Amino acid sequence: MQVKVVKVNTIERAMTELLRLRADKFWSFRGQRNTNWKLGLHKICNTSLEVCLKQFRKRCLEFPRQDHFDEHDHWRTMFYAQHHGLRTRLLDWTTNPLVGLYFAVEKVFSRLDDEKDYGAVWAIRVREEDFRTPEEAGDPAKLERWIMVNPPPITHRIVRQSGKFSFHPIGHDGNLQDAKARNKQEALVKVVLTERGRKNPTSEIRRELGIMNVHHAALFPDADGVASFINEEWEHIALSFAEERRDKDD
Repeated sequence: MQVKVVKVNTIERAMTELLRLRADKFWSFRGQRNTNWKLGLHKICNTSLEVCLKQFRKRCLEFPRQDHFDEHDHWRTMFYAQHHGLRTRLLDWTTNPLVGLYFAVEKVFSRLDDEKDYGAVWAIRVREEDFRTPEEAGDPAKLERWIMVNPPPITHRIVRQSGKFSFHPIGHDGNLQDAKARNKQEALVKVVLTERGRKNPTSEIRRELGIMNVHHAALFPDADGVASFINEEWEHIALSFAEERRDKDD
């Protein structure tokens, strides 16, 4: 699929490009912390996905909350498992471009260098008929082409992140930039972060997003998410408020 590359070096330019796309229908966004990473699935377990999901359900049933699991609803289990780290045939996307931008600059998971490493936001548009609910999609084992799937609000993370998924059947590795466009509506854009005056804007963009309440604690609304936010992001955001107050006082 032909990729249009757009380079930006400020949050204002990034938001302008992403919101311009968002104004059109059926665009989804995916932030990746390293601009060189391809769009692709992680290698799943050597056994079949169904066996992995069965094992996931079995081991999670000991936990207090069990309403995520229905052995007859493979989509629901797969959505839940994906957002808790199981490698499936799903690729995470969002309809909120600011969430996509956050994942292009985050450092809680990636641990990459704010000075050396640059991220990117992928944006993809599909036809309306290729953007389905689980009910419309049917049995995932019978799908022969990749689709975008709109999940139900089964976790707080999916809701907060405006989460969507692309599902890739066996034989499709999720490397969409290497796939052939199936129709004229399909389009792929890569918004790449670049240096600004010899300085990497990653840390500044993350701070500005944090001020707008787009940060780790907001997108991962649980105790682990809050702890990671305080450890990695909160001080930088709080100091910016302190600096702004001092500037106003002066």
